[in-house]
Amino acid sequence: MTRILLVDEEPVMREGLKRMLGDLGTEVAPEFVESASLQEALVPLAQGDWVLVVIDPFQGGNGLDSVAAIRGLQPRTPVLALCRRPSPADVTYLLRLGAAGCVDKLGNAAELNGAARALLDGNCYLTPDLAGEVARMEKKAPVVGRRGLSRREYQVLRCVALGESPAEIARDLSVSVKTVYTYRSRLQSKLGVRGEDGITRYAFEHGVVRSRRHSSPQDH
Repeated sequence: MTRILLVDEEPVMREGLKRMLGDLGTEVAPEFVESASLQEALVPLAQGDWVLVVIDPFQGGNGLDSVAAIRGLQPRTPVLALCRRPSPADVTYLLRLGAAGCVDKLGNAAELNGAARALLDGNCYLTPDLAGEVARMEKKAPVVGRRGLSRREYQVLRCVALGESPAEIARDLSVSVKTVYTYRSRLQSKLGVRGEDGITRYAFEHGVVRSRRHSSPQDH
């Protein structure tokens, strides 16, 4: 049985994914199971085998934890990350955590279908544009991971750069506000920067984010 798990909070997006992935050239037509969140997907993930999991890893505040959770439950199942305008650093981290591919959520059906086929054949996949951006980032600046950032530190770096307040970051990552400040302090030390502005500037210069989600007051 060709079972594919689709994890996305938008019902319309899940319907679109089913249409785009309806013909993968497999002997048996794929059976799709939908989940609106990682939490909701944990039950089906733990039940039986899957040939592919397609997920937007940054919905619902899960971030990089979602890929790690899926790999923990289904280590042999390829994970295709479907991100809205993913940054080169995001792609690099997702691959390091075990994602087998990453495509832009705003891309076309042929691109998504090609990525799914590649993963089902046991290969990895990045769109040419994403692969080129990752290669350019590697050449012009050290990858964030080389600074010794943990997965959680990288998540906080990303959230700060997107303009989230400590309270929002704490909610998204299920930690205390005090813990968020601890991570921010570690980031300043490891990255050699000062304050929220320094963290944000570093994130933009090293391809962690492309633009801020919203503006928030300074909170040092």
